[in-house]
Amino acid sequence: MTTETGSIQARSFDVPDETRNVSGMARIEVLSLGELTAVRATMQPGFHWTEHARPVAGTDLCQAHHVGYVVSGGARVRLADGTEREVSAGDIFDVPPGHDMWVIGDEPYVSIELDRGGNR
Repeated sequence: MTTETGSIQARSFDVPDETRNVSGMARIEVLSLGELTAVRATMQPGFHWTEHARPVAGTDLCQAHHVGYVVSGGARVRLADGTEREVSAGDIFDVPPGHDMWVIGDEPYVSIELDRGGNR
């Protein structure tokens, strides 16, 4: 359906455009919706960015800017300056580049992120 302001688009994570597996501990599913990118990240208990993703990313800290919603589970985030924050199911988050992250508890951490800037 096209209107004066655009069209309605819908996609499902059941059929992602791209799927990335990180060290068998994280699954990243990416969908494109025009200029918008949607990402579902599922990280298993024990996942720690510096241990599992740093070797793939090649940087000391995660350099992506994450804005999203925690669907389930929890994680701890530490910025380069030492600031820490826990995020858990129901939280909206905005995490700047230059951070570490690890799953807390024994439940997988699942989040949905939206990006218009090509941050992926």
